[in-house]
Amino acid sequence: MFNKFKNNLRKYKQAVQNKKLSVLSSSSLSSTAEEAVRDISDLLMENVEWLKSHCDPWDEVISKWKATSVWRVESIKKDSESSLASILDAWPGFKDPRGFDLVDIDFETMFPQVEESPSEKFAQLKKKLIPLFGMEIKDKYSKGLLKKLGDSNTN
Repeated sequence: MFNKFKNNLRKYKQAVQNKKLSVLSSSSLSSTAEEAVRDISDLLMENVEWLKSHCDPWDEVISKWKATSVWRVESIKKDSESSLASILDAWPGFKDPRGFDLVDIDFETMFPQVEESPSEKFAQLKKKLIPLFGMEIKDKYSKGLLKKLGDSNTN
């Protein structure tokens, strides 16, 4: 559907460049544009519905999440009565153990001027906090947990 839109857009640009715009009637042009918008809206809603019922395969979730991020963020903002529980129920990807990736995508949509995502900042903060906690913790069990948290493989 997106390719169809791009092809229609390319044809339109070629027609303008060749000054053949008069061949296309304004009604056919507007119907083509409306059709393209409708196709994109349909694809967006298909992706939204898919995300509301699927959490795998993860690379497809990420792809569709990025494609629907603006729509999702705006719909959550508009629904002033939405609670965290209702958002988590509507978007089960957030509940997935890898859901922090989805939070980062929506965060980048909401705040494009911010260069670091919250998970990147946490990783930096974690590197600074673990040595401080290490000085305060006395029991062996807690030190073991802190060591696991400090491992580079643990995020």
